[in-house]
Amino acid sequence: MCKRYVSIIRMVRLARCAVSLFLSVGVLIALASTTRAENEVACEECKSGIALPGEPCRVKPRKELNWTEPEQWAWTEICEGRPADFNKRYSYVFNLKNPDEWSYDNFGLDWRRTLTPDFLRTILLNESFRSAIPHRGVRIIGAYIEDEFDLSDAPIERLLGLVSSLFKSPVVMRRLTTPKVISFNGSRFDGDLDMNSAVIGGHLFMSKAAEFNDVDLSSADIGGQLEMDGSRFKGKLDMDSASVGGNLYMRNNAQFGEVVLRNAEIYGQLEMNSSTFVGMLNMSSTSIRKSLLMRKAEFGHVFMRGVKVGGQLSMIGSKFKDRLDMSNTSIESSLYMRNDAEFENVNLIGAKIGGQLDMSKSKFKGKLNLSSVSIGGHLSMRRKAEFGDVLLAAAKIGGHLSMTDSKFKGDLNMSSTSIRNDLFMRKTQIDKPANLIFINVGSNLDLRGAIVRQLYLRGARIERDLWLGLADSNVAWKYFKDKDGKTIAPKFSLRNANVGTLQATKDSWPDYLELELDGFTYNRLGAREGESPYERGSGWFIKWLGNDQNYTPQPYRHLASVLRAAGHEDMADHILYESRAREHRESGLTQFKWWVLWPLWLVIGYGYGWRKFLALVWIILLVFAGMSVLRIARERDNIVSGYLNSAFYSLDILLPVIRLRERHYKDVDLTTWARYYFYFHQIMGYVLIFFVIAGLSGLIE
Repeated sequence: MCKRYVSIIRMVRLARCAVSLFLSVGVLIALASTTRAENEVACEECKSGIALPGEPCRVKPRKELNWTEPEQWAWTEICEGRPADFNKRYSYVFNLKNPDEWSYDNFGLDWRRTLTPDFLRTILLNESFRSAIPHRGVRIIGAYIEDEFDLSDAPIERLLGLVSSLFKSPVVMRRLTTPKVISFNGSRFDGDLDMNSAVIGGHLFMSKAAEFNDVDLSSADIGGQLEMDGSRFKGKLDMDSASVGGNLYMRNNAQFGEVVLRNAEIYGQLEMNSSTFVGMLNMSSTSIRKSLLMRKAEFGHVFMRGVKVGGQLSMIGSKFKDRLDMSNTSIESSLYMRNDAEFENVNLIGAKIGGQLDMSKSKFKGKLNLSSVSIGGHLSMRRKAEFGDVLLAAAKIGGHLSMTDSKFKGDLNMSSTSIRNDLFMRKTQIDKPANLIFINVGSNLDLRGAIVRQLYLRGARIERDLWLGLADSNVAWKYFKDKDGKTIAPKFSLRNANVGTLQATKDSWPDYLELELDGFTYNRLGAREGESPYERGSGWFIKWLGNDQNYTPQPYRHLASVLRAAGHEDMADHILYESRAREHRESGLTQFKWWVLWPLWLVIGYGYGWRKFLALVWIILLVFAGMSVLRIARERDNIVSGYLNSAFYSLDILLPVIRLRERHYKDVDLTTWARYYFYFHQIMGYVLIFFVIAGLSGLIE
């Protein structure tokens, strides 16, 4: 029993030892496996990630990807932080301008430079490759991509530069997002480029003689700047509702077909200098936070309705071969359209310009419509600028308006325009009627040396001086021909106009000039240099007023009041007398006025100057007539006999109301035919006194 019991105990102990040994071996095996796994992971990690400077690429191409030799080489260059420059690799620049060199040549450019879209998508989107791309991103130069390249909705984490490369098929990047830069500089796109609604945090480069067909950037959001300098867009460039956080460059000999830039937001400035826009440029309702520069460029049809520019808008030296529509445009600073710029039809209706508008030394061949424009500074249309039809109605100009030394070949309409300072039209040539009715000039209107056919200043208000001439610098009034070839005399309408001082010489008013002076008022006649206007004499002024073919008394009366204020009473009376005389002449025998004015002229010379004393002459004549009648009739009454008694009697009967001697009315009873004469004599007294009172008091006006 004891032996059996001992054996059992030994067996238990052996089992316990075996279990312990088994457990120890298991633990050792597990530890070894864990260590081996960790070493394998560590080894894998040493082969992935971004290569250190000077270190070979850690991520090798996989066999299952079937990358070509150019693709393997390109990946190695990119992975090690260098641009994949095929031009440098082959010491030969890929000539994108010459189709004959794209394929089947001695260098085999097609296959040696070809990258597939799958290769590009793999390195950009696959995590194992994307994580190995250095911070410099993907930079490929001189590549050839034949098939369609689609990156729609793709998130690109690194810079993407496909430079000086050829894309034979469409490239689609709709809704692509990247915080970095995308560059297509110098590349050629034979297919379309679709970047609709793409979101690019950095810059977008499409410059350096790149070539594109249709490009869709509508609703794209570009955080940096967008560069298209020197490139060629053969198709439609659609940037409708696009947003650019920096500057937009479309300059330096770039060429564009149709461009749509409606409702876009440009947070920097937009530059189009020295470029050519063959098709229509539509920028309606676009907002540009800084300046818009369109200098020395060529444009076709341009729509800029409702554009908002935070800085200046410069079109210096540019050529617009079709219509330019800028209605309701808002420009915070100045608008420059000067220095040999050329335009066809221009529409600036309702535009608001915070600074000045400068059109100096430019040519406007068609119609220039500036109706209701608001300009905070000066409007310059001077220095040999040329214009066709100009419509400047209801405009508001905060500075002065200068048309000096310019030519207006069409109609000039400036009705109801308000100019805060001066209006300069010196040496201005206006070939057709100029309409300046109801214009309001806060300072001077200067027409010295201007060549004018017809000028209408009806209802105009000129606060200071109206300059028509000075010394040898006078306005020149020229005949012209209408549409039917009929010769039309020059005309100057000042009806209801009001000026401060009328500055003119005798030569400013040629005899053949037709005038409209009804309602024309002025405070004084200027006499700063040369002859004094008051030295011309009343005869000259009468002739001047006579050039108004339609008589009204107001111009005569106003001139007379100005002459009286200057101390020239005699001249004023002469002017007023001539006014009545002209009214009398032009009324005619068939009119009642003629019969009223005739006795007024006969009795008191219309009541002006020394002629008002003609009434005394008539009194004396009638007194002598009465004396003669009494003597011829041989009235014997002692009260009326004798020269003295007959004189007093004749005078007393002639004067109405007043009785010099009561006996002349109570005791005298004429018995001869003289009685009937003195009835007439008494009536003539009433008539005489009526016209004297009426003429001197102005009742008959």
